[in-house]
Amino acid sequence: MGLKTGTKSIESYKAKGLTPPTDNPIELAEDVRKRLIDFVSSGPVVSMIWQGMGAVAIIRKITGGTEPLTSIPGTIRGDYTIESYTASDQAGRAVRNIIHASGSVEEAQAEIKLWFKSEEILNYRLISEEILYDVNLDGILE
Repeated sequence: MGLKTGTKSIESYKAKGLTPPTDNPIELAEDVRKRLIDFVSSGPVVSMIWQGMGAVAIIRKITGGTEPLTSIPGTIRGDYTIESYTASDQAGRAVRNIIHASGSVEEAQAEIKLWFKSEEILNYRLISEEILYDVNLDGILE
């Protein structure tokens, strides 16, 4: 987290007609980070790694938009959470999201290192992967 997160947060406050707690994007990003750590460490967590073609995009589609209140029905956030950015801003806390999903492959790679030791990660292929991605069924992914 850093400049990008802080700048986006400042723009979000202003778009809602609110005054950001600070105009310094780095300070604001650090505050967002602290709030997220407080929330994530407040209870049990189930973590997992998904891989495959388009895994990040597919998982982001399943989880729904980052603001649960505006996530569409049929997504995890849209069906199981009623939280909003406004409520979290007013309470001075992180959005109480029911699920987190990495936003990019690079972000996922960094987050996997936070949650898992390399020996905890299983490496395997499903038969459906053989059929879908190995066109010649010769063991070489196409």
